[in-house]
Amino acid sequence: MPRVNTTRFSGFSELYDTVRPQPPQKVVDIVSQILGRKHVDTVAEVGSGTGLSTRIWTQFSSGVVCIEPTPQAYTELIRKARNVEMSIPGLGQTVVQYPKKRHIDNMKQPAVFAYCGSVLFDNTEPCDAERFIGIALSQGQVQDVLKHSPGELQSEIQILRDAAARSTAVEMRFGYTLHFGLKNRRASA
Repeated sequence: MPRVNTTRFSGFSELYDTVRPQPPQKVVDIVSQILGRKHVDTVAEVGSGTGLSTRIWTQFSSGVVCIEPTPQAYTELIRKARNVEMSIPGLGQTVVQYPKKRHIDNMKQPAVFAYCGSVLFDNTEPCDAERFIGIALSQGQVQDVLKHSPGELQSEIQILRDAAARSTAVEMRFGYTLHFGLKNRRASA
């Protein structure tokens, strides 16, 4: 079984939550269209992080079950959460979100879901120099280096800061892949 690094994203959940893009409403619209309904009983979100995606699922369901192993992200999620549970109850019609590569293949293996799919979409948001630097610093690999060798990237980060400071704010396009599984596809009554 592969080792899961649940501490990789610890220590920067506030930065992550501040600079990362917000999932657009079209995520819910796409899943609603696939399901053929505007509302489900429960959404289970795997890897909920700080709750950026959780907020959109609360509009689409009676409850959201969040699974998040990183303590700091979990704390941020609890602070913001409404209509969210942190354990897995008996799930009815369920959408499960997997944000990482190869999860769709993993989801198909145990034949738990009646339907598995992926949706690619994008969203545009304003990005100034400060946000651009924050996004760069909120990358897991960068955080790993900063945690284990704090001085190693300082000159590169300063070069990036200097270049960003000379730039103007732009509309930045963010791309997303949403992997999901549906327990069943029955129509809403």
